[in-house]
Amino acid sequence: SPQDFCENNSFSTIDDVLSFEQNLTFQERLFHIMKLKGIEKDTDVYKPIYMSEKAFNRIKNGTPYDSISLNNAIMIAFSLQLTFEQMVKFTNFAGKGFRNFGTRDEIIKKFFDNRNYKLFDLNTELVKFNESPFFEQKDDR
Repeated sequence: SPQDFCENNSFSTIDDVLSFEQNLTFQERLFHIMKLKGIEKDTDVYKPIYMSEKAFNRIKNGTPYDSISLNNAIMIAFSLQLTFEQMVKFTNFAGKGFRNFGTRDEIIKKFFDNRNYKLFDLNTELVKFNESPFFEQKDDR
């Protein structure tokens, strides 16, 4: 299982985990980043981004060949509070490249660059520019 694998391998930085030299699945990278960030409960990852437990478990326990949507990969990176560069690598390992092309991507990049990880603020900005928001949520800032 990915947990067993993670316990036998430790990384000192997120950039190490996201290195192309590491032969890790997306799921293993997710586990390592959670471990490095001291995140012990899955709810601490999926609740702030309004992802369902079912969707998160499908991603976390999936096989390397399972499809992970770009939106889900971005949102997990957002919840993990990765830098923009880390998010780009993270989404690549999900098999989806973040293109940084167009208004929506520019807005997402700005939020990562400014380290503003408030989903309500991101969605408000996206809607303001007629772009589709991430997940439906209530304003519970």
